[in-house]
Amino acid sequence: MAGLVSVVGTYWDDSWHTDRGRDDFFIAPHVAIYGGVVVAAGVVASWWWRSGRRLGWRDPGLRPVTLAVCAVVAAFASGPIDDAWHRAFGRDAVLWSPPHLLALTATMALVVSLVAGLGTAAPRAARILGSTLVLAVLLVPVMEYEADVPQFSPAWYLPLVAAALLATRVLVGPIVGGRWPLTTVAVTYTVLRLGISALLATAGFSTPAVPLVVAVAVVIDAVATSNAFVRVGLAVFVVHLVYVPWSRIAPHATPVLSGELLLSIAAASVAAVAVLAVSREFRLRPLPIAAAVAVVLFLAMMPPAVAHDPGQGPSAGKATLIAQVSDRRIMLTVEMEECPGLRPAAVVARRAGITVSQRLEPLGAACGFGGTVAVPRDGRWFVYATFDRVDGEAEAWLPVEAGTNRTTRIERELYEPPDVERSGVKTFGGAVLLVVSAALVASALSLRPNTRAVRE
Repeated sequence: MAGLVSVVGTYWDDSWHTDRGRDDFFIAPHVAIYGGVVVAAGVVASWWWRSGRRLGWRDPGLRPVTLAVCAVVAAFASGPIDDAWHRAFGRDAVLWSPPHLLALTATMALVVSLVAGLGTAAPRAARILGSTLVLAVLLVPVMEYEADVPQFSPAWYLPLVAAALLATRVLVGPIVGGRWPLTTVAVTYTVLRLGISALLATAGFSTPAVPLVVAVAVVIDAVATSNAFVRVGLAVFVVHLVYVPWSRIAPHATPVLSGELLLSIAAASVAAVAVLAVSREFRLRPLPIAAAVAVVLFLAMMPPAVAHDPGQGPSAGKATLIAQVSDRRIMLTVEMEECPGLRPAAVVARRAGITVSQRLEPLGAACGFGGTVAVPRDGRWFVYATFDRVDGEAEAWLPVEAGTNRTTRIERELYEPPDVERSGVKTFGGAVLLVVSAALVASALSLRPNTRAVRE
């Protein structure tokens, strides 16, 4: 139940950032996320203490709970690490930043270890629910693509989906049991995502697209006993066959376009091989090490992304932003009551690593400014009004749907954006966090479920 609350809070938090802009730590989605983690930590502490006393601290059956303890420590450590990261290196508010990846991989390892520790002796409903949380956590890294707020190229979207589904099949297949374990979990996950979308819509938030994981899960289950390379090929093929057309018609899904397909297929193949190699599905000894190194290098080589500010920079006043969208042309107007020392700089639109900017000009009103920018593709863009000041810069932003014809008016906070530092210390620190994250993933993928009776 704590896991379910955290999953709901995660998608709620993403919609909150997009729709309402900047926030602080004690908003409701954060309380839901960290409240769930606190409850899970209490469960793990009790489990570890009682299991160690009953079985002996060196018993092999303690491996899942030992990983769970390590995962809890990493999950709690990721919070202050993330805060220190932003203070030292500036804005990096993307889901794939090293501190955020540490939190995600720690949560994944926690859920996987709990489910593996329960094993096959637990009630089937508990096994299905826990396995559904495994899939939910593994698909969190594509949350920004499903909400159409991508910070990186859509070419990385489907590789992560393919890896998540294959990893879930490896991890939960023996636990759920039966001929169609991943399909069972995918159906439950789809119901969960539909429920989350209904809750968000009822509360007035934007809703992410509900993915078609069931169609892919059926194929992966159908070939579960085939050669590992056959499973990789079919998984990559079916993910692209299902997701590419779906991503182009589903509301708030990030479309994968023709120019991105070749890289997407190649990356998905590498990711799928890496998952099966780390989980020992391949018999080639050098392959697991090579696959793990490839994944770490892939994450380390990701280009920097400057996401929308979640509340890190000091406030510099209030502004009314009005965006008039005509197909792919966005005319932004900024109105303020007071603007001492502000000089208009630019209108900037950002999406998936693409940045387009034009001049922001004064309008007739004393504190009115405007500018027009043309973007190269449809979808949700973050559009900024930026200003120069004597002691630095200031900006405000809002989300805009390109490819439509609508007007959006919203009150936003003007703030001072923190500098984004790129240094050797940041690179080294990021590499260390990525190695820890990769170790958590590898440890989770290598777990095997406990088959001993619960009462033993």
